[in-house]
Amino acid sequence: MADYVLTVLAKRRVLLAAAVERAQAELTKRRAALRALDASVARYQESQTGRRPRGPREHQTIRLALTVLRAAPEPMTLRAVALRVMAARGQDATDAGVVRTMLERTRQSLLRQQRKGLVRATQGEGQAVLWTICS
Repeated sequence: MADYVLTVLAKRRVLLAAAVERAQAELTKRRAALRALDASVARYQESQTGRRPRGPREHQTIRLALTVLRAAPEPMTLRAVALRVMAARGQDATDAGVVRTMLERTRQSLLRQQRKGLVRATQGEGQAVLWTICS
C-alpha cells in the first residue's frame, strides 16, 4: 500500500513540475511580448512628443531609493543605496552587470531628485559622494 501511495505521489509531482515549467515558459514569452510592446509604445510616444517617456521601473527605483534614504541614520553612498534598492526588489547583487545598471538608474534618479531639492549630495571621504534626504 505504501509503495502505491509513493508511486502515485511521485507521478503527481512529475506532472506538477512539468506544469510549472510550461507556465514559466509561457510567462517568459509573455514578458518578452510585453517588453516589445512597451518599446513600441515608447518609440511612438517619442516620435510624437520628442522625448522619451519614463517607465514604471524608474519610478519604483526612486521610490525605493527615497525610502532607503529616509530610513538611513546617516548619509549613504550611491552604491549602498543601489544595493539596498536591489535587495528590496529581490535582485541579484552578485551579478556585476545588474549592479552597474542599478547604480546608473539610482544615480540618474537621485540627480533628478537633487534638482527638485528633495535630496542632497555631500562630499565624503576621498571621492565618495554621500546622499541624504533634505530636511
